Amino acid sequence: MRGERTISELAPKHQLHPNQITQWKRKAVEKLVNSIGDRALPSRLLPLAEEL
Repeated sequence: MRGERTISELAPKHQLHPNQITQWKRKAVEKLVNSIGDRALPSRLLPLAEEL
């Protein structure tokens, strides 16, 4: 989630399709927003939360 590696780098390393990583990340951010609220999210995650 930190953005240190791109999805294109992560997918082959872990033998996953890039779409699967994107879906997992979206669900993880959604759960964060639902559990702690958007006020407590780090500013770099707010754009992701707004996409949901």
